[in-house]
Amino acid sequence: MRRWAYVLLSAAAAVLTTGGPAGAETKLKMLYTAVTGFSSAYLAQEAGFFKKRGIDMEFVLTASSGNNPPALVSGSVQ
Repeated sequence: MRRWAYVLLSAAAAVLTTGGPAGAETKLKMLYTAVTGFSSAYLAQEAGFFKKRGIDMEFVLTASSGNNPPALVSGSVQ
């Protein structure tokens, strides 16, 4: 449960802190594992939620959530 809270809070923080000048597209990479908990992010992308707000979202598959903190610290994902 703690892992899901961390992942969801990270995703929410990434989306909420991407304010910028109008017309500037923000590139974000989101780590995910192969579980259904990330389906809402996929649905948002398919519905154009990110694109409509100027966010170029790229999903990056990871083997386990244990890889998330090092990737965040290194800056390879947001």
